[in-house]
Amino acid sequence: MPTGNRRRFFSFVLVAIVLVVIEASAHAIYFARYGAGYSRSGLARHLAAGPAAAEALLAGGEMAEIAQRRILHPFFGYAMDRPETWGAGGDVPPIQQRGPGRFVVAVAGGSVANQVRGVLGDALRASFAERGLALEPIVVGLAIDGFKQPQQLSSVGFFLALGADYDAVVNVDGFNDIVLPIVDNHERGVFPYYPRSWNSFVNRRPSQAMLLGAGEIAYLRREQQERLEGARQSLAAASAVVGLYQAARLDQTSRRIAALQSERLRERDALPFEASGPREPVDDIAQVYHGAARVWAESSILLHELLQARGTAYLHVLQPNQYVEGKRTLTPRERARAYDPDHPYARVARRGYPYLFEAADRLRAAGVPYLDATGIFQGIAEPIYSDTCCHVNRRGKRLFAEQVAASLLGQIDAQGSRQD
Repeated sequence: MPTGNRRRFFSFVLVAIVLVVIEASAHAIYFARYGAGYSRSGLARHLAAGPAAAEALLAGGEMAEIAQRRILHPFFGYAMDRPETWGAGGDVPPIQQRGPGRFVVAVAGGSVANQVRGVLGDALRASFAERGLALEPIVVGLAIDGFKQPQQLSSVGFFLALGADYDAVVNVDGFNDIVLPIVDNHERGVFPYYPRSWNSFVNRRPSQAMLLGAGEIAYLRREQQERLEGARQSLAAASAVVGLYQAARLDQTSRRIAALQSERLRERDALPFEASGPREPVDDIAQVYHGAARVWAESSILLHELLQARGTAYLHVLQPNQYVEGKRTLTPRERARAYDPDHPYARVARRGYPYLFEAADRLRAAGVPYLDATGIFQGIAEPIYSDTCCHVNRRGKRLFAEQVAASLLGQIDAQGSRQD
């Protein structure tokens, strides 16, 4: 081989070796950082989780009215801007009637309840098949992101008054009920038991900072979506180097969205009564925790009594959360992607859940069918939580829905309710 060709060949081999080493290093760094091997499909899932986490952060504060499809509702605070479902979540009109061959179950709560609602029909269908029951589950979504008691009580009562008749109501809640009264309301000078960030819905003149923040978040979310599409379609995303860069940019964007949200939460404006609600003297923040847990329990007791009088089964489910101590050992991937001990929600959830555990004694004493689901993911080796708030991945939703379906049907069996 001529000398010139030999040099070019060895240069090519050297460059190839360097590229292989760089690519292998990127794979190793990606695994160390995110707890999973790199692949283009994995990157797409990673990037898709980013906007979901950003959405969860965005839902929790002052900019919700501007940046999300939320509208005022005269009876339960706010609703979805969706006339086809009367403002309710889900995709089934909420005015449903029970009847032969169908099992109508309404799911109330917040965003995690909405996750359960999306797969509960499959879980119930499988359970009915095992029991030889010819029933088709009709799952009505009354859950809306950020709902907390007494919004569940109000929304169920509203649709019942309009003529809805359900076989069962499942209320999946707890996290919003103990966290949002403090983070989104009390710390903003808003009555804790009003809908989350109530001031943002009645603020007729949003501040310039709010408008600019909402605009920047909208821009960042669009950037995330473009990056997601690129990961799905670009051949370059097959490289771990490219993927590592994209993931790092996503993390940076998510942190910026969190910072924008936190900035708004730290501001306290002088609010008129319609925006602040009653002002209760608070000497110790423990008063707000106690009050939030009391409202949570009392609302569920009232909901149970209302449904019991109508012959409708009820199940109250306390949702799991990654910040509740002793309930789950997080995987490395979850710790990298779904655990932030400095998140405003984290500190309140850690302190707040014990108040719910204590208040749950009132539920049991009142005969409320109750499922403490905080430990259902313990012992599962694969990742479950998908963001730093409270949400779960596809596997988590399925496991959660299966547990809810089993508990609901077990409760119906125990009460001798409808079986065909």
